[in-house]
Amino acid sequence: LEDTKRSLKESVEVCMQQRSELAQTDALARDNKSLAEKLQLLSKAKLDLESDAANHDQSISMIEHELKTTRSEITLKNRQIQLAQEENEKTKRELDMAIQSMEEVVASLQEQIKAVESDKETNR
Repeated sequence: LEDTKRSLKESVEVCMQQRSELAQTDALARDNKSLAEKLQLLSKAKLDLESDAANHDQSISMIEHELKTTRSEITLKNRQIQLAQEENEKTKRELDMAIQSMEEVVASLQEQIKAVESDKETNR
């Protein structure tokens, strides 16, 4: 029973960790969406400045730098999301295996309980 208790406690800890990782993945996805919107706005701003006049070259250079930075951030966020999703999938597989193992332990314990109860009945 102590082993089962310990195993269940560890499983709960793993579940809590997975919940935290899922929250982090969601936060990364929200950040990525915001960055994509920022990229779209910066792209539009760049086009507007180019059509206004040639003397806006300095502003255009700054926006191009910001676009490059934003693209790099999006690429990084996408990779972080991918890694988080892979880790979540791995954790889910591990949790599924742990749950299956716990179910087997519970079934075994139920059989042991039945055997003990049967022995008690026999002894009476």
